[in-house]
Amino acid sequence: MKTEQLRHALAGVPEATRERFIAFHEQNPVRRLDVGGHTLEYIAFGRGDRVILHLPGLLSNADAAVYLVPLADRARILSVTYLPTSDTGAQLQAFLRLLDAEHVSRAAVLGQTLGGHLAQCFTGAHPDRVSELVVAHAGLPLREEIQMRQVNLLYGLMHGVPFPLIRQVLTRPLLAGVQRAGQHPDIEPGQAALIQAYFALRQAKLDRRTTLARYGLLRDVARVFPEKYRAGLASWPGRTLVMYSRGQWCNEHHVARMRELLTGLTAHTQDAGAHWNLYLLPEASSRLVGNFLGLPEAREKRGLAT
Repeated sequence: MKTEQLRHALAGVPEATRERFIAFHEQNPVRRLDVGGHTLEYIAFGRGDRVILHLPGLLSNADAAVYLVPLADRARILSVTYLPTSDTGAQLQAFLRLLDAEHVSRAAVLGQTLGGHLAQCFTGAHPDRVSELVVAHAGLPLREEIQMRQVNLLYGLMHGVPFPLIRQVLTRPLLAGVQRAGQHPDIEPGQAALIQAYFALRQAKLDRRTTLARYGLLRDVARVFPEKYRAGLASWPGRTLVMYSRGQWCNEHHVARMRELLTGLTAHTQDAGAHWNLYLLPEASSRLVGNFLGLPEAREKRGLAT
């Protein structure tokens, strides 16, 4: 999206916060990498010896990593937009190809929702390439741990219902949830306005092909994880951080199931911001991730909100 279009879409966001977000987009253009007949789009920003591979949420793209800006002076961040396919293996191969292309031997892998499921699959498939695992708002990639009935219902509707109606079904509860979460006293109003506008913009750009691929990918992850990646994840010796919010669809039950598989697991709950706290509380979220990864303290605040 061009700068003026982005500025118009974020017109209701406080100017200083809006301009920092726009600067992030201008300074970190999309890069492209050929991977097995597909083109992987990603962004790369930050500096440092440590590398974070960021896998975004179900309907988000590479720019969702904007909440990691506070870590950009201490780590390199590679953030992907998923390939337009429901093939889990193809996605994992693309992540591996990206690490090779960027000359990264090992990375901390951070994933949110769908990204959290894919992060666990990638760790199980390529344990030697993962230094630490950070999973946000996602349990194990198992059918019984994912709201599969709702996923299957939406996936089926997408094949026959006019897509504008599907977009409304997906958008209204999301934006309402972000708005409610943003009213928490710990959330800066400027950041709340930015994230509300960002999600509205992302949802407006959804199309049937991308949405089908993402929901199909979620279904495929739950199908292939038990046989292909579970054993590798269970034997991986690294440390895992799970971030979740009480009362959300990823809760204490899901964390308890993960502990059965991952012995080096640390769990952190943050109720302010609910399911969207990584975006609404970028400083706190980045501090938690940075401390877990053993990154040095930030020299100054680098969040987007004032």
